[in-house]
Amino acid sequence: MGKIRVDIIGAGFLFAALMLLVNGVPGAKESASLAMAQGILWGAVLVGVCAAALQLRRKNSPLLIEGRECACVGLGAVFVAAAAIVAWTGLVPPFAPGVLAGASFSLMGTIWLKECARYAMDDVLLSSSVGLVVAGIAQFVAMSLLSPRWYFLAVLVLAGVAVASFCVARTHASFSSEETQDDEPDAVSPLRQRLSFALKILWLPVSGAILSVFIFGLTWDPVVSGEIAHSSLPFHEARLFIGPCIAAAVTAAIVVYRSSSAVFLMQGVVLPCAVAAILVLPALGVESAWIQALFQIVQAAGFSAIALATWASLVAAVRSARMTALAAWCFSLFALATIFGMEIIHVIGLAGKDLCLLLLTVYMALIAVWYALETEREKNARVMDDLRPGAYISRRCDELEESLGISQREKEVLYYLARGYNHGYIARKLFISENTVRTHVRHIYAKLNVNSREGLLDFIDGVDEREGVEGLPAAAER
Repeated sequence: MGKIRVDIIGAGFLFAALMLLVNGVPGAKESASLAMAQGILWGAVLVGVCAAALQLRRKNSPLLIEGRECACVGLGAVFVAAAAIVAWTGLVPPFAPGVLAGASFSLMGTIWLKECARYAMDDVLLSSSVGLVVAGIAQFVAMSLLSPRWYFLAVLVLAGVAVASFCVARTHASFSSEETQDDEPDAVSPLRQRLSFALKILWLPVSGAILSVFIFGLTWDPVVSGEIAHSSLPFHEARLFIGPCIAAAVTAAIVVYRSSSAVFLMQGVVLPCAVAAILVLPALGVESAWIQALFQIVQAAGFSAIALATWASLVAAVRSARMTALAAWCFSLFALATIFGMEIIHVIGLAGKDLCLLLLTVYMALIAVWYALETEREKNARVMDDLRPGAYISRRCDELEESLGISQREKEVLYYLARGYNHGYIARKLFISENTVRTHVRHIYAKLNVNSREGLLDFIDGVDEREGVEGLPAAAER
């Protein structure tokens, strides 16, 4: 079971601040939101270009902000405050505060990704789930109690809370060797190799997220898209926290009851279901306000699940590929997809519903191909045909973790080793390199006092013969 990290939860307050900033922009709702989205795009691109330039300039120091995290978060908070004040005055077009918001969100998102890369993935998923729920509650309270004119005051408060939670938690943080050095061998790999590795991790969740935000932009104008206006739906604001609560519950269940990589399950199971729900619901054409309100809750849960899966994948990519510019470029792609959806809806009108079904068909075809390739890789990755039951192996790994000091990542590697898979398959499942897998295997062999896979399997079976945990020390001495 993972731990709740306060500094990761702080990202939820930042997300709530950004959403309130977008919703509170004065002027015609559609044009103001489009201008804000365009500004966010250019702000994110600006940060992405700067981060990429610094990364290329200092190849041997990929984490460029080491030791300056709180200062960078503070700078991002200044951008947020400036965006809120400029938008509140209404003296400049929404594009200007959008640039500030995009730069701030990209910069602070980069810091939080780097921070999350220090933690075990279970901690990241649980804490991020809580952060999303916190963001939903904050938006619900602000939108229920305040008029849009006063959203900007809430933006300042939420940004301040985000910075404070990060800096306080950062000051008192203590990281175990597992958390800080778990995937260090990848840090010295060539930049091109690390970029390729990051793309392998991110293509599935990022493509799903791009489709989802495109649909979000496509249905933004309820008149053109044929939707019921969101503000007229029952429980419109309640969806802001009900959806994240559903996604958080699913994520917690995966973390607690999984038998393999939590990130892999989020990508392979939760993400496709969430994207399918978001793509299919606008095409159903339901006129009942109550049913559409239910759809809105399901969509909110889907967006939250996609956000969690994409965030966890970004953390895995930053942790393994050590590329801090990934966050800004992904945010840029999401903003671009949203803008494209908001623009194209005026061209295709009600045909947007058919486009949703077409995109759903293409996406599910991609998922089917991905599953087929993964199944073929799994067959080819078996070192032996006689695979032990997964539940049995998972139970033995839990006992070894408690009795012999096996770390969380080593336990995940041990699970697949005991199932009979090779290093390449384990690397794909856990989103790490084969060099990192070999390092973990050496550590596992040393802790179990074995020198081969056969010895490892004999050790695990020997544990069972010696009546569980009490027999572990004796088994380790063989």
